[in-house]
Amino acid sequence: MKRIFSVLLIALLLIFPVFSVQADDKPTYVFVDDGLLTADELGDLNTRAFMISLDRHVGVYYFYYSVVEDLPSYVEQFAAEHVSEENALVLGVNADSYYFLRIGSVAEEALPDDICEGIYDAYNAVKGDPKGKLLAYLNTADEILKAYRDAHGFPDVVQPISDPYDLSDVPEEIARTDGGKPTLVDRAHLLSDSQAEALSKRLAEIGTAYRCDVVVVTVNGLEGKTAEAYADDWFDYHGYGYGATPTANGTTVDGDGILLLVSMEDRDYWVSTSGYAIKAFTDYGIQEYLEPMFLTYLSSGEYEDAFDRYADGCGELLKMARDGDPYDCFHIVTDEGYLSDGERTNLQADMERIFSEYGTILYFIYKPSVTDPEAYVQKLYNEYRIPHTGSVLVFIANGDEYDLKTYGEVASKVQEKDLEALKNTASMLQSEQVSQAVESFTKQSETILSRRPVNWFTLALGVLTGGLFGFVPVNKMKRQLTDVSKQTNADKYLEPNSFALTQNSDVLLGSHVSRTVHVVQQSSSSGGRSGGGGGFHGGSSTHTSSSGGTHGGHGGKF
Repeated sequence: MKRIFSVLLIALLLIFPVFSVQADDKPTYVFVDDGLLTADELGDLNTRAFMISLDRHVGVYYFYYSVVEDLPSYVEQFAAEHVSEENALVLGVNADSYYFLRIGSVAEEALPDDICEGIYDAYNAVKGDPKGKLLAYLNTADEILKAYRDAHGFPDVVQPISDPYDLSDVPEEIARTDGGKPTLVDRAHLLSDSQAEALSKRLAEIGTAYRCDVVVVTVNGLEGKTAEAYADDWFDYHGYGYGATPTANGTTVDGDGILLLVSMEDRDYWVSTSGYAIKAFTDYGIQEYLEPMFLTYLSSGEYEDAFDRYADGCGELLKMARDGDPYDCFHIVTDEGYLSDGERTNLQADMERIFSEYGTILYFIYKPSVTDPEAYVQKLYNEYRIPHTGSVLVFIANGDEYDLKTYGEVASKVQEKDLEALKNTASMLQSEQVSQAVESFTKQSETILSRRPVNWFTLALGVLTGGLFGFVPVNKMKRQLTDVSKQTNADKYLEPNSFALTQNSDVLLGSHVSRTVHVVQQSSSSGGRSGGGGGFHGGSSTHTSSSGGTHGGHGGKF
């Protein structure tokens, strides 16, 4: 009788999840006894599992039915009823034990017995929090599958159904990118309808003007993901990216665009860049230019102002980049084609070593396209791309002329002979030996910086000591000259009327033009953005998203 009751109960439990799947167009990954989790918790966990299936191409399933007795047999029945993926992991748990089932070659290879034991240990370590236990299981499995995917790659498979974040509810009034995607998705409802419409149109205008999607997304939570992963996946899986061609399942990889994600649950934000935007929005540009424009407003709940400032910053940084000067904490700036990426990296590493040893930031700027080098450096200084504090040494040349500008402490160490030595650097640029010129400037800079400052006490002591030791013997010799008298002029050595000047003329025998060091006084103003150096290395750091796209960006809490 007991066995018949168990079979009937199992049948009922199997029917219930089927109804659950029919009520939703997404597959269900989490099944538990009634009352163990709320409907919202189940929704969050199923979305997290669904994203793992999208990202890793392996379905991660779980059920907890306390009354199931023959767990291995029931897991097989469960898989037959509910697992749709070619590769899947199923964890079944009853009141007394647990059982893992692996389906498909990828799951079997990526998740051997010892790995599954570790996954269960992470799950079992969480006490008194059913949702937390399940998140530990899903997150640990996700990390292991990601590591396997990074090491081995996954076979091409069809993504399961559609994106879990359907965009059909975005109002028609919201402006679209050139690829037809909404420029604003305000799931957290931070803006009024009129504010959202106005912002979306502005984002679309900027994106069209600079051929780069500019997007804002607000959500209430991250569905168990990091802000970085959520923003990257939103960009890729929704098909964003100016000029990108969506794949068969609607995703894009490496399209040109920038996306600001704001999550209200834990007050996370992330700026994700892709394609051309990685070059236009450097690490330094995001952290020192863009974020300071909007973060204060975001933190204080002034969301309309925050997103307006974000749009301002995106437009300004894209303009700089399209004009050929991405906003960056650079050490070496040249027009295109003069240095390879490898040369630039090696040369910049030497400059960073000098900064760490001497505390002076070096800049080498070779811009044949610039007609007024000094004005160009001043422009960079005004835009805070050259620091307003600290010790800075800048070499600037455009092929026809060169100059050396100093900021801060290094000014006292530069001498006239250093400018003469830099003639050799300038001559290398004449023959377009840019790599050698940078190396020459770096070596000369190290020579300048390694000079020890004058010790005035030691100098004064030396002068006094030398004068004392020189005065005593000379004075003794002077006293021995008894037949010598003092003469005020040399008239006695010249015969009267013996010299007459009959002709004179001026002849230029040679010329020499000296260059002077430009010493720029430090700004006493505390306004504006702080300068870089040391903490930034130029360009953008990148990572690979779950879809295989390359992204840059930065984020944090607000």
